[in-house]
Amino acid sequence: MISRDTKVGKMLKEHPQTLAVLLETSAHFSKLQNPLLRKALAPRVTIEQAAKIAGVNLSELLQKLNQKIGANMPIPETSSAAAPAQRNAGRPQVLDERQPVDLDVRPLLQSGTDPLKTILQRVEQLAPNQYLRLINSFEPIPLYSVLGKRGFDHFTEFLEGAFHVHFYRRPSAEQGETGKGEERIGAKSDVPSREKTIALDVRALSPPEPMMKILEIIPRVDEKTLLFVHHHREPLFLYEKLQARGYKWQVEKIAETDFHVQIWKDGEIMMNPIPDTQALDVRELPPAKRHPLIFQTFEALAPSEAFVLVNDHDPKPLYYQFMFEQAGRFTWDYLEQGPDVWRVQISKV
Repeated sequence: MISRDTKVGKMLKEHPQTLAVLLETSAHFSKLQNPLLRKALAPRVTIEQAAKIAGVNLSELLQKLNQKIGANMPIPETSSAAAPAQRNAGRPQVLDERQPVDLDVRPLLQSGTDPLKTILQRVEQLAPNQYLRLINSFEPIPLYSVLGKRGFDHFTEFLEGAFHVHFYRRPSAEQGETGKGEERIGAKSDVPSREKTIALDVRALSPPEPMMKILEIIPRVDEKTLLFVHHHREPLFLYEKLQARGYKWQVEKIAETDFHVQIWKDGEIMMNPIPDTQALDVRELPPAKRHPLIFQTFEALAPSEAFVLVNDHDPKPLYYQFMFEQAGRFTWDYLEQGPDVWRVQISKV
């Protein structure tokens, strides 16, 4: 049975006849006829998200799709989706106070390139007085939750035949209301004393290298160690990863491009190394079969379980795919970084 949580990519792979249903339902789905666009978009978009993007009734769409595959099961009635261009009303004042950084992802999608890596890099590079103005031919609904978990709100408008989505960091006061503000930036007295300090300067690195470097060092930070990071911006994307690993942090803003981040271990880190018998070695597999097997292995994990991925190159593209499809559900820790073998522990939160 096809449900609201079924990924469009999985459905089309298992039931290719359902593409005709999508094309008949809305012109928005015509992009799926392009194999390059289908490869870039369909794997991470659910049927519910697709219905919202197209502005069609979810219940009716599910009924048609299930009838097409012969699964005529009753589906609860759902309300009609609002027209995509009508989702947000009232331009936030914060957009008038900051400068836009434009990113038109339409050329990337037309070439079959997944724009996620570019989007995350551009967001990470935003200065405090900037926001990202994303331009796309369809409303990127899955991206709302991905960046929302990283402290970004959005405002969407439809202009000149394209969606303009303005992603902006929530003001500090709003972050505090979520419970993250106090934990994110604490008083200096909150930092405990430790026997030794590891100093790490990531100011010369380009995103996402600073975060990758910090996470590489983190396993060395025990109850007797403090990690002092000299950063050129506040590492907002890092906080949820530190929290998942059982660490606390304190951030001090010295200047607009100068932040001091102190990180320490808070009790026992829940994530423990797992034995080699639970390793997944994909080095002998054809590249096309690696990612599906890796995600299948991840989905089979229970919360707090993990496996070690063994690869013949740095699996950064896989990391970006995890960031988009499994944001908030995984942790990623390098155990070995080449030059011939890479080992990464992937845990389910």
